[in-house]
Amino acid sequence: MAAVNDVSRDRHSVAERVSDLLKASGRGRIAAGSFLTPGEVPAVTAELHRLGAGESTWILFGGYAEAERVRLYCLPDYLERVADGDADLCAALAQDEDVGITMLKITGSGYRELSHRDVLGAVLGLGLERDALGDLLMEDTQTAVLFCSARIAGFICDNLTQAGSDTVRTVMLPYDANYQPIRHFIDIADTVASPRLDCVTAALCGFSRDVAQKAVSAGRVEVNYQTVTDNDLTIPVPCTITVHGGGVLAREKGAHGPGKYKVLEIGDPNRRGRLRLRAQKYD
Repeated sequence: MAAVNDVSRDRHSVAERVSDLLKASGRGRIAAGSFLTPGEVPAVTAELHRLGAGESTWILFGGYAEAERVRLYCLPDYLERVADGDADLCAALAQDEDVGITMLKITGSGYRELSHRDVLGAVLGLGLERDALGDLLMEDTQTAVLFCSARIAGFICDNLTQAGSDTVRTVMLPYDANYQPIRHFIDIADTVASPRLDCVTAALCGFSRDVAQKAVSAGRVEVNYQTVTDNDLTIPVPCTITVHGGGVLAREKGAHGPGKYKVLEIGDPNRRGRLRLRAQKYD
């Protein structure tokens, strides 16, 4: 299948990138963008609707059904989506040599435990940009699964030989339409004075409220992948809160610290009037 690949987000605004992909697909080619973060997806879909792109002419896909990081595929007429046809279309897209998405298995030697940070840092250390990579999932402390652009899969396999201080082996896996990610969570049960962002952030990370407020004001906290600097924000539930380390948090120690959290419930008050918080941290 003829294809156009990876319009760079460094050169174009969202509107220009989406417009370029639609124009390319109009010339009879599959046009695929770089991987989008969950926070970028709403702006891209809004632009598609503004430009009048029909729902059958594009699809967001990240290599498996529950992917968080996805690519925008704009489709030529001969590949337009049909009802209940997405599974076959995704399989075709994933395995296309130009615009496909390849699943890689990265396995350590057992010498030491590997973290998400170890593996991602090693891959980016090869000189790749983050938007060339999809989800990175730690299956256990020795094994990771990485989704990436098919065009760079061979390069990663040939060059990724170490992560952290451990030797790793990287191999390509065949496309699996039924792939189910293994996600690990740490359960959190606490109480908060209110559902304000600063209160919830403090409880999730184990920080003082003052430190949480500084983190929010410094733009180091995201709600549903959008940066929020308003400490007064009443968070929606459920939601995803991401707290980025460094900056004002560089020296802070908390029970859980910076990371990505799923806020599942802020329930009824206890006898002291504090609200029950139930959440999970991505491990």
